[in-house]
Amino acid sequence: NFTSDANCPNATIVCYHKNMLFLAGDSSNPSVLTFSNLATTLTNLQTFTATDVINVATSDGSKIRALLSAYDSLYIFKDYSIWRLSGSSTANFYLEKVVDGVGTLSAQSPVATPTGIYFTSTEGSVFQYDGAYTVKHISTKITTTINNSNKFSNLSCRSSSLKNNARVLAASTSARCALPLKCSLK
Repeated sequence: NFTSDANCPNATIVCYHKNMLFLAGDSSNPSVLTFSNLATTLTNLQTFTATDVINVATSDGSKIRALLSAYDSLYIFKDYSIWRLSGSSTANFYLEKVVDGVGTLSAQSPVATPTGIYFTSTEGSVFQYDGAYTVKHISTKITTTINNSNKFSNLSCRSSSLKNNARVLAASTSARCALPLKCSLK
């Protein structure tokens, strides 16, 4: 067990950000983000305060699906929205909805790169997000690959690289084999 702290919730999504552990994915609280005490030691990282929770649009009918620490913020992906948590403690946390109408279903989907955050949407398209307010649909060039995959919603964009002016995303339906998807940058 990671911790025996009774205040530590059940979670399927875990992200380390700014010396705290953030947890989500509790089926009984699908839109609640919990965080650990500030880690000055490993022991502190394993302790939780029951009131240290952030409600992320609890009445929108969707769940927190992914957490990503990038660009000095924590990004919270829901089914059809992206939220940004800035700040470094309860004293200065600021939660903001930065994207509406697109999100993800996979905890492994969002990947931060120097050119943005890439993720597979709820509908199976690939998007590039600048970390601020702009989301660009980039899956047009790989529609054939997407349409030929019976389980595209289960693919996870796990890595990304730039080669010959093309963005190459590595995706997989299993932990053992990767299907490279290629699309041109505009």
